[in-house]
Amino acid sequence: MTESGRLHKRCPQLIEAVGDSDLRRRRRAMTSLSSKTHLSCIERGLRDPAVPAATKRLLCEVLYRQQWRETAPALIDQVLHSTDPRVRGVAAEALAGIGDVASGPILLKLLNEEGQPASLRSTVAYALGSLRYHPASTNLADLLGDEEPKVRAVAAASLAALAEPATAPILEAAQSAETDQWVAERLATALRIVRERRDLDAKLHLAGCPPGPDAEGAISTLYDLVDLARILIRVMDQLLEEPEGASRRLLLRDVNNHLFQMGQILAVCLDRLARLSEQWPERAPRRRAARPTPAGGGGP
Repeated sequence: MTESGRLHKRCPQLIEAVGDSDLRRRRRAMTSLSSKTHLSCIERGLRDPAVPAATKRLLCEVLYRQQWRETAPALIDQVLHSTDPRVRGVAAEALAGIGDVASGPILLKLLNEEGQPASLRSTVAYALGSLRYHPASTNLADLLGDEEPKVRAVAAASLAALAEPATAPILEAAQSAETDQWVAERLATALRIVRERRDLDAKLHLAGCPPGPDAEGAISTLYDLVDLARILIRVMDQLLEEPEGASRRLLLRDVNNHLFQMGQILAVCLDRLARLSEQWPERAPRRRAARPTPAGGGGP
Protein backbone atom coordinates (compact mmCIF):
# COMPACT_ATOMS: atom_id res chain seq x y z
CA MET A 1 0.00 0.00 0.00
CA THR A 2 1.27 3.45 -0.90
CA GLU A 3 1.87 6.16 1.71
CA SER A 4 -1.16 8.14 0.51
CA GLY A 5 -3.24 4.99 0.75
CA ARG A 6 -2.15 4.41 4.35
CA LEU A 7 -2.97 8.01 5.24
CA HIS A 8 -6.39 7.70 3.62
CA LYS A 9 -7.10 4.52 5.56
CA ARG A 10 -5.99 6.06 8.85
CA CYS A 11 -8.01 9.24 8.38
CA PRO A 12 -11.34 8.06 9.91
CA GLN A 13 -9.50 6.85 13.02
CA LEU A 14 -7.80 10.22 13.48
CA ILE A 15 -11.05 12.14 12.99
CA GLU A 16 -12.78 9.91 15.53
CA ALA A 17 -9.91 10.36 18.00
CA VAL A 18 -10.17 14.15 17.76
CA GLY A 19 -13.64 13.91 19.26
CA ASP A 20 -12.63 11.37 21.91
CA SER A 21 -13.37 12.11 25.56
CA ASP A 22 -9.86 10.89 26.43
CA LEU A 23 -7.85 14.12 26.41
CA ARG A 24 -4.53 12.34 25.81
CA ARG A 25 -5.86 10.46 22.78
CA ARG A 26 -7.41 13.66 21.44
CA ARG A 27 -4.13 15.57 21.74
CA ARG A 28 -2.19 12.84 19.95
CA ALA A 29 -4.68 12.91 17.08
CA MET A 30 -4.56 16.71 16.80
CA THR A 31 -0.77 16.62 16.87
CA SER A 32 -0.77 14.09 14.01
CA LEU A 33 -3.21 16.21 12.02
CA SER A 34 -0.93 19.22 12.45
CA SER A 35 1.29 17.70 9.77
CA LYS A 36 0.49 19.01 6.30
CA THR A 37 0.41 15.46 4.98
CA HIS A 38 -2.94 15.11 6.77
CA LEU A 39 -4.48 18.26 5.30
CA SER A 40 -6.77 16.28 3.00
CA CYS A 41 -7.92 14.28 6.02
CA ILE A 42 -8.96 17.46 7.86
CA GLU A 43 -10.84 18.73 4.81
CA ARG A 44 -12.52 15.35 4.49
CA GLY A 45 -13.63 15.50 8.11
CA LEU A 46 -15.03 19.01 7.68
CA ARG A 47 -17.05 17.97 4.63
CA ASP A 48 -18.48 14.83 6.28
CA PRO A 49 -22.00 15.59 7.63
CA ALA A 50 -21.68 12.65 10.03
CA VAL A 51 -18.77 14.25 11.91
CA PRO A 52 -20.07 16.01 15.08
CA ALA A 53 -19.86 19.79 15.30
CA ALA A 54 -17.58 19.59 18.35
CA THR A 55 -15.07 17.57 16.31
CA LYS A 56 -15.28 19.99 13.39
CA ARG A 57 -14.57 22.86 15.77
CA LEU A 58 -11.36 21.13 16.89
CA LEU A 59 -10.39 20.47 13.27
CA CYS A 60 -10.84 24.19 12.54
CA GLU A 61 -8.63 24.92 15.55
CA VAL A 62 -5.88 22.81 13.97
CA LEU A 63 -6.17 24.90 10.79
CA TYR A 64 -6.19 28.09 12.87
CA ARG A 65 -2.92 27.12 14.56
CA GLN A 66 -1.19 25.99 11.38
CA GLN A 67 -2.40 28.88 9.18
CA TRP A 68 -2.28 27.00 5.88
CA ARG A 69 -3.50 29.38 3.17
CA GLU A 70 -4.79 26.61 0.93
CA THR A 71 -7.39 25.69 3.56
CA ALA A 72 -9.40 28.90 2.96
CA PRO A 73 -12.11 27.19 0.84
CA ALA A 74 -12.76 24.57 3.54
CA LEU A 75 -12.93 27.26 6.22
CA ILE A 76 -15.25 29.45 4.15
CA ASP A 77 -17.52 26.45 3.68
CA GLN A 78 -17.79 26.11 7.47
CA VAL A 79 -18.53 29.83 7.87
CA LEU A 80 -21.30 29.61 5.28
CA HIS A 81 -22.91 26.28 6.06
CA SER A 82 -22.18 25.15 9.62
CA THR A 83 -25.13 25.37 12.00
CA ASP A 84 -22.87 25.55 15.06
CA PRO A 85 -21.83 29.12 16.02
CA ARG A 86 -18.63 27.84 17.65
CA VAL A 87 -17.53 26.12 14.44
CA ARG A 88 -18.28 29.25 12.43
CA GLY A 89 -16.36 31.35 14.94
CA VAL A 90 -13.20 29.25 14.90
CA ALA A 91 -13.35 29.09 11.08
CA ALA A 92 -13.61 32.90 10.97
CA GLU A 93 -10.59 33.22 13.28
CA ALA A 94 -8.63 30.82 11.09
CA LEU A 95 -9.44 32.86 7.97
CA ALA A 96 -8.14 35.95 9.76
CA GLY A 97 -5.05 34.03 10.85
CA ILE A 98 -4.11 33.06 7.30
CA GLY A 99 -4.86 36.60 6.10
CA ASP A 100 -7.54 35.60 3.58
CA VAL A 101 -8.78 39.08 2.65
CA ALA A 102 -11.03 37.56 -0.02
CA SER A 103 -13.20 36.15 2.77
CA GLY A 104 -13.99 39.67 4.00
CA PRO A 105 -17.40 39.94 2.24
CA ILE A 106 -18.42 36.54 3.58
CA LEU A 107 -17.46 37.44 7.13
CA LEU A 108 -19.27 40.76 6.83
CA LYS A 109 -22.38 38.91 5.71
CA LEU A 110 -22.08 36.65 8.73
CA LEU A 111 -21.71 39.68 11.01
CA ASN A 112 -24.96 41.10 9.63
CA GLU A 113 -26.96 37.92 10.24
CA GLU A 114 -29.56 38.46 12.93
CA GLY A 115 -29.80 36.32 16.04
CA GLN A 116 -26.11 35.39 16.26
CA PRO A 117 -24.71 34.91 19.80
CA ALA A 118 -22.43 37.54 21.26
CA SER A 119 -19.44 35.17 21.11
CA LEU A 120 -19.79 34.88 17.33
CA ARG A 121 -20.40 38.59 16.83
CA SER A 122 -17.22 39.45 18.71
CA THR A 123 -15.18 36.79 16.91
CA VAL A 124 -16.27 37.94 13.46
CA ALA A 125 -15.67 41.58 14.42
CA TYR A 126 -12.15 40.61 15.48
CA ALA A 127 -11.57 38.74 12.21
CA LEU A 128 -12.68 41.70 10.08
CA GLY A 129 -10.36 44.02 11.97
CA SER A 130 -7.49 41.57 11.74
CA LEU A 131 -7.99 41.34 7.96
CA ARG A 132 -8.05 45.17 7.72
CA TYR A 133 -11.32 44.84 5.79
CA HIS A 134 -12.24 48.52 5.46
CA PRO A 135 -15.76 48.03 4.00
CA ALA A 136 -16.72 46.70 7.44
CA SER A 137 -15.99 49.98 9.24
CA THR A 138 -19.64 51.13 9.27
CA ASN A 139 -20.83 47.77 10.60
CA LEU A 140 -18.12 47.74 13.25
CA ALA A 141 -19.10 51.24 14.29
CA ASP A 142 -22.70 50.00 14.72
CA LEU A 143 -21.42 47.34 17.11
CA LEU A 144 -20.24 50.06 19.48
CA GLY A 145 -23.89 50.15 20.57
CA ASP A 146 -24.15 46.37 21.07
CA GLU A 147 -25.74 45.18 24.30
CA GLU A 148 -22.72 43.01 25.17
CA PRO A 149 -19.62 44.77 26.58
CA LYS A 150 -17.21 42.29 24.98
CA VAL A 151 -18.69 42.92 21.53
CA ARG A 152 -18.33 46.67 22.00
CA ALA A 153 -14.72 46.27 23.15
CA VAL A 154 -13.77 44.06 20.20
CA ALA A 155 -15.49 46.43 17.76
CA ALA A 156 -13.40 49.28 19.19
CA ALA A 157 -10.20 47.25 18.76
CA SER A 158 -11.11 46.40 15.16
CA LEU A 159 -11.83 50.04 14.37
CA ALA A 160 -8.41 50.83 15.80
CA ALA A 161 -6.92 48.21 13.47
CA LEU A 162 -8.61 49.87 10.49
CA ALA A 163 -7.48 53.28 11.83
CA GLU A 164 -9.78 55.29 9.59
CA PRO A 165 -9.64 58.97 10.65
CA ALA A 166 -13.36 59.36 9.86
CA THR A 167 -14.25 57.05 12.75
CA ALA A 168 -12.68 59.33 15.39
CA PRO A 169 -15.93 61.26 16.12
CA ILE A 170 -17.87 57.98 16.39
CA LEU A 171 -15.37 56.55 18.86
CA GLU A 172 -15.36 59.77 20.84
CA ALA A 173 -19.16 59.76 21.11
CA ALA A 174 -19.18 56.09 22.10
CA GLN A 175 -16.56 56.71 24.77
CA SER A 176 -18.60 59.56 26.25
CA ALA A 177 -21.73 57.39 26.42
CA GLU A 178 -20.01 54.19 27.65
CA THR A 179 -20.89 53.09 31.18
CA ASP A 180 -18.59 50.06 31.38
CA GLN A 181 -15.11 51.13 32.54
CA TRP A 182 -13.35 48.25 30.79
CA VAL A 183 -15.00 49.06 27.46
CA ALA A 184 -14.37 52.78 27.95
CA GLU A 185 -10.64 52.09 28.26
CA ARG A 186 -10.69 50.12 24.98
CA LEU A 187 -12.54 52.96 23.29
CA ALA A 188 -9.97 55.45 24.58
CA THR A 189 -7.14 53.30 23.19
CA ALA A 190 -8.89 52.98 19.83
CA LEU A 191 -9.50 56.73 19.68
CA ARG A 192 -5.84 57.43 20.43
CA ILE A 193 -4.70 55.07 17.65
CA VAL A 194 -7.12 56.57 15.11
CA ARG A 195 -5.98 60.07 16.00
CA GLU A 196 -2.34 59.00 15.65
CA ARG A 197 -3.15 57.68 12.18
CA ARG A 198 -4.83 60.97 11.30
CA ASP A 199 -1.79 62.91 12.50
CA LEU A 200 0.55 60.60 10.60
CA ASP A 201 -1.46 61.10 7.41
CA ALA A 202 -1.14 64.86 7.86
CA LYS A 203 2.62 64.63 8.43
CA LEU A 204 3.08 62.49 5.32
CA HIS A 205 1.12 65.03 3.31
CA LEU A 206 3.23 67.92 4.62
CA ALA A 207 6.40 65.94 3.89
CA GLY A 208 5.38 65.72 0.26
CA CYS A 209 4.67 62.00 0.29
CA PRO A 210 2.31 61.33 -2.63
CA PRO A 211 -0.87 59.34 -1.90
CA GLY A 212 -0.90 55.82 -3.22
CA PRO A 213 -0.32 52.17 -2.38
CA ASP A 214 3.24 52.71 -1.17
CA ALA A 215 2.19 55.27 1.44
CA GLU A 216 -0.75 53.14 2.54
CA GLY A 217 1.44 50.05 2.64
CA ALA A 218 4.04 51.73 4.83
CA ILE A 219 1.41 52.89 7.33
CA SER A 220 -0.39 49.55 7.33
CA THR A 221 2.76 47.56 7.98
CA LEU A 222 3.77 49.92 10.78
CA TYR A 223 0.45 49.37 12.51
CA ASP A 224 0.69 45.60 11.95
CA LEU A 225 4.07 45.62 13.65
CA VAL A 226 2.74 47.55 16.65
CA ASP A 227 -0.25 45.18 16.94
CA LEU A 228 1.99 42.12 16.87
CA ALA A 229 4.28 43.63 19.49
CA ARG A 230 1.29 44.13 21.77
CA ILE A 231 0.14 40.55 21.22
CA LEU A 232 3.62 39.26 21.97
CA ILE A 233 3.75 41.17 25.24
CA ARG A 234 0.39 39.72 26.29
CA VAL A 235 1.50 36.19 25.41
CA MET A 236 4.75 36.56 27.34
CA ASP A 237 2.88 37.92 30.35
CA GLN A 238 0.72 34.78 30.28
CA LEU A 239 3.83 32.66 29.89
CA LEU A 240 5.28 34.04 33.10
CA GLU A 241 2.17 32.95 34.98
CA GLU A 242 1.82 29.51 33.41
CA PRO A 243 3.14 26.40 35.18
CA GLU A 244 5.37 23.98 33.30
CA GLY A 245 3.38 21.73 31.00
CA ALA A 246 1.66 21.41 27.63
CA SER A 247 -0.02 24.80 27.92
CA ARG A 248 3.32 26.51 28.56
CA ARG A 249 4.89 24.77 25.56
CA LEU A 250 1.98 25.93 23.40
CA LEU A 251 2.50 29.53 24.54
CA LEU A 252 6.21 29.25 23.76
CA ARG A 253 5.33 28.18 20.23
CA ASP A 254 2.99 31.16 19.95
CA VAL A 255 5.83 33.47 20.97
CA ASN A 256 8.04 32.00 18.25
CA ASN A 257 5.26 32.40 15.68
CA HIS A 258 4.71 36.03 16.59
CA LEU A 259 8.43 36.82 16.45
CA PHE A 260 8.62 35.25 13.01
CA GLN A 261 5.63 37.30 11.81
CA MET A 262 7.14 40.48 13.25
CA GLY A 263 10.34 39.81 11.32
CA GLN A 264 8.38 39.36 8.09
CA ILE A 265 6.34 42.53 8.60
CA LEU A 266 9.43 44.55 9.52
CA ALA A 267 11.10 43.43 6.29
CA VAL A 268 8.06 44.55 4.28
CA CYS A 269 7.94 47.84 6.19
CA LEU A 270 11.59 48.58 5.45
CA ASP A 271 10.99 47.82 1.77
CA ARG A 272 8.03 50.22 1.68
CA LEU A 273 9.99 52.96 3.39
CA ALA A 274 12.87 52.54 0.95
CA ARG A 275 10.45 52.99 -1.95
CA LEU A 276 8.88 56.01 -0.26
CA SER A 277 12.28 57.65 0.22
CA GLU A 278 12.74 57.54 -3.56
CA GLN A 279 9.40 59.31 -4.10
CA TRP A 280 9.76 62.06 -1.52
CA PRO A 281 11.36 65.30 -2.77
CA GLU A 282 14.89 65.76 -1.65
CA ARG A 283 15.11 68.13 1.28
CA ALA A 284 18.37 69.65 2.42
CA PRO A 285 18.98 68.88 6.07
CA ARG A 286 18.70 71.81 8.37
CA ARG A 287 21.99 72.93 9.83
CA ARG A 288 22.44 74.94 12.96
CA ALA A 289 24.31 78.21 12.59
CA ALA A 290 27.88 78.00 13.79
CA ARG A 291 28.25 79.30 17.29
CA PRO A 292 30.58 82.32 17.47
CA THR A 293 33.93 81.71 19.05
CA PRO A 294 34.23 83.45 22.39
CA ALA A 295 36.52 86.49 22.30
CA GLY A 296 40.02 85.78 23.29
CA GLY A 297 39.65 82.03 23.27
CA GLY A 298 39.56 79.04 21.02
CA GLY A 299 37.55 75.93 21.19
CA PRO A 300 37.04 73.88 24.27
